[in-house]
Amino acid sequence: MNNAFYNQIRIFQTITREGSITAAARKLEISPPSVSNALKLLEKHIGYPLFVRTTRHIEPTDIGQQLLDQTAGAISGTVRSGTYYSLSRFAYLLILKPVMAAFCQRYPAIRLEISVYDGTVNIIEDRFDLGIRFGDILEGGVVHSR
Repeated sequence: MNNAFYNQIRIFQTITREGSITAAARKLEISPPSVSNALKLLEKHIGYPLFVRTTRHIEPTDIGQQLLDQTAGAISGTVRSGTYYSLSRFAYLLILKPVMAAFCQRYPAIRLEISVYDGTVNIIEDRFDLGIRFGDILEGGVVHSR
């Protein structure tokens, strides 16, 4: 799923959950025209209207409800991330802790498993998805991003 389509689905789900484009915009902290445009692009991509709209009410069409049902679990779940596999206490305090509350509030269906560990571990052997470390030492097969 590419980022644009993912964002359109996320916006669609938020409109459904919040009951209006304006409320979804408020929840997502973006402008109502941006929410409306994303919905229009998604409807164009799908080829069908996703909502029945009146001046006071918005509800999913049958196709919209099917899309909601099919994507309900796509933007939720457990994301393993943190220091247990490769996030030092310093990295946690500097990078992750300042944004955790906002992330959890914005994405309540995503559960993060985070542990802080200052030692080194093999993130591949321990099957972690993400590691944050300072320095240039990496195990084989690890992708480095700056």
